[in-house]
Amino acid sequence: MSKTLEEIRTSRAARLVKIESGIERWALGWVGGKDTKNQPKSCFNCPNFYINQKRCQIIGPDIIIDSVTKGGERYTPVCIYQNGGLPRVVADDEAIYNSTLQGPDKADQAGLEWAKGPGTNCGGYDGGAPCEHFVVTDGKGVDGVCNVMEKSDNKVDWDDCCDAHKGESIEWREAQEILKRKNKK
Repeated sequence: MSKTLEEIRTSRAARLVKIESGIERWALGWVGGKDTKNQPKSCFNCPNFYINQKRCQIIGPDIIIDSVTKGGERYTPVCIYQNGGLPRVVADDEAIYNSTLQGPDKADQAGLEWAKGPGTNCGGYDGGAPCEHFVVTDGKGVDGVCNVMEKSDNKVDWDDCCDAHKGESIEWREAQEILKRKNKK
């Protein structure tokens, strides 16, 4: 049974529904490693990110988008809207937020989280947070399959990623508290 994109996003954001297998690749917002020049997926290689403002065009101006450190480990922001590309470099008065739903509600809906390391991907390539759904098929850890995707189209590489990513992370609210404390210093 195929799920709609909204059902997948809602289940990931809420973390209440166990993700089932057999979901089509397009519905998972799959991003290939080549789309981010083989870098782990994060807000920092997404065209929705305003680099000067440390904000997301979709999530809005109320949520700070920046790396945090917790327990000596780096955590990097990522959400389901990451699609690979260069962040936007604009002046404050040119930053436009294109969503009617913004702030905490949008961050929840977008599954915003801070992944351990420099971002996310299937197999932990280049330090990215590896996904529990990735199963190695080549013995080297490069090629594999995704247990969430439809079996007829589930071949992935360790540098790919999608909305079903499940790896070490912290919730966006905790990251915001860390960033607020950091900015007070």
